[in-house]
Amino acid sequence: MRYFGIPLCMVVALAAACGGDSGTGPAGGGGGGVAGSYGLVGANDEAVPAVVLSNVCPPVQITNGTLQLNGGGQFQLRFDYRDENGEADWTGDHGTFTIAGEDLFFESEAWGDSFEGEFDDGAVYLWYDFCADGQAGDLELAFSR
Repeated sequence: MRYFGIPLCMVVALAAACGGDSGTGPAGGGGGGVAGSYGLVGANDEAVPAVVLSNVCPPVQITNGTLQLNGGGQFQLRFDYRDENGEADWTGDHGTFTIAGEDLFFESEAWGDSFEGEFDDGAVYLWYDFCADGQAGDLELAFSR
């Protein structure tokens, strides 16, 4: 999905690694205890629905979303939002992830970029470049099982 001609990538705090978890995905794995389905519960430290402000792109209201992490190191991300005119839209991402300790590293096949995350006490946090300006972390997403 594109937003004013710019890819909607988001650097979200997606954490997925249980300390010492032996995942089975590429480069140390994606999977193990972090694999599963997660629902979006927050954006930029606010419960969803949450208005996200940026110095680069117009404000949006993040309304809901999902994150799927599988034991083979694949991820799928989707979230819905309302643009500055109140129009409903969505964006998504997919690709691979690896785990190093409690840190997650994502490689987007959809947008050709990468972003990081973290797994903490059953929650996944992603830092996503939503405004597609090359600045990771303009959107922090929190997901819970």
